[in-house]
Amino acid sequence: MKKKLVSVLLAASSAAFMLAGCGGAAPGTAQSTSEAQSAGSTAQEAASGAAASASVAAAPLDYKGDIKVWVADNCVDFTKKEIEQFQAANPGIKDAKFTVEAVGEGDAASNVITDVQAGADVFGFAQDQIARLVSAGGLEEVAPENEAKVKSDNDEGSVKAATVGNSLYAYPLTSDNGYFLYYDKSVVKDPSDLDKIISDCENAKKNFYFEINNGWYQTSLFFGTGCKLSYETNDKGNFTSMDADYASDKGVVALKEMIKIASSSSFQNGSSAGKATNAAAIIDGTWDAESVRSSLETTMPAQSFLPSRVRTARPISSPAFPVTSSLA
Repeated sequence: MKKKLVSVLLAASSAAFMLAGCGGAAPGTAQSTSEAQSAGSTAQEAASGAAASASVAAAPLDYKGDIKVWVADNCVDFTKKEIEQFQAANPGIKDAKFTVEAVGEGDAASNVITDVQAGADVFGFAQDQIARLVSAGGLEEVAPENEAKVKSDNDEGSVKAATVGNSLYAYPLTSDNGYFLYYDKSVVKDPSDLDKIISDCENAKKNFYFEINNGWYQTSLFFGTGCKLSYETNDKGNFTSMDADYASDKGVVALKEMIKIASSSSFQNGSSAGKATNAAAIIDGTWDAESVRSSLETTMPAQSFLPSRVRTARPISSPAFPVTSSLA
């Protein structure tokens, strides 16, 4: 009963509960500033619409038990306020006890898998964690009556990311959670060329911060040379097949570029911008935008990471690892 209730609650309030402004410090998309502002406005509008319709969707609910919610630290206060408003609009759940805890998307999946029963009832997670969450029994399937709305309200890529086998397991939050190159424009003069990025950082005695031993980040190099990597899972979340051609001439080119980066005196390995030191170039996502600004201490544009020495005709992009436009 509890899981079923939470599914309905999330469906009724998904825009308000998960999308609307949890502060601008760590947005979850890799969009341009104008796009991000537009997305924020859209999310706020969606939140208002969801709040207005929530009482209609959730009116039949009658629940007085406990519901645990995990959100990023900067979303805790916002989420508590939304829950209060939601309960006020829905008398059937006004006595339910919601506990909101600061557990971000990066940690939620691992915590749930460690102890499913002690995990949250509602939480966000990165798409690459969905298979192991399903395999561990950590996710409830989206109720059949909610599937049509989820599919109509989201693009095909985000719905596919929330699907394992033929079953939909999550309510998509964003279809673009990629990363790109932030750089100090007073140091890096040509962000389109990997050799020049490295050279500029070396000459300025600055660091190039990039976690090249991380499978998620290093795909930018492999995909940039035209390599492919995809996985298929069954309905239980078990991997059934893989299509990859890293062991190829294209893969060798990517490996050589990784060696070049690692051999540079400017190289600093990592993916958490707050830990970068003396950096002029950082590979990271919008979730670390504020940390990047603090690290670079300047107004810097950000470019899609497409060094010309590595780039092919197609961009470094895939449904799982999108890389998009600049952040001014």
